[in-house]
Amino acid sequence: MLDLDEEGIPAPVEPGATVYVASLRHQGTVLAVEGGLATVQIGSMKVNVPVASCRVVKGDRGREPVINRERVAETGLVKAREISPQIDIRGLTVEEAIHCLEKYLDDALMAGLPEVKIIHGKGTGALRKGVREYLLNHPRIKEVRIAELNQGGTGVSVARF
Repeated sequence: MLDLDEEGIPAPVEPGATVYVASLRHQGTVLAVEGGLATVQIGSMKVNVPVASCRVVKGDRGREPVINRERVAETGLVKAREISPQIDIRGLTVEEAIHCLEKYLDDALMAGLPEVKIIHGKGTGALRKGVREYLLNHPRIKEVRIAELNQGGTGVSVARF
């Protein structure tokens, strides 16, 4: 239920308010409002959204939002079904790339993808080497190979689960 004042006007979106973000279908806590954008903390993620897409939740100001675990699981499954079969990590350091790959591979496994393509580019080869080393030591990866020439050649690694 939205928080309305006695005249039926929606409560203002201000720091500390718990809001439902319609575009994300989640609720979170407003951290800041600047211009027409609100910075909202949703779980461990901070997002900037238009104030117009936020609705103050009645009676929940200053309290932690109630987490609906079934909805969280459902959101995870939807995300897993929509995952791309490739990730582009060009321009990242090896450490940054490995961090991104860890999460991406978990999502790809949840989605049931048989293989993924990692676009690391050609460059000096340092990123390719670091990524291949990580993939070869990953417990769920069965095979790692360079992509076919028409798929990016040495700038893309293909990992099969």
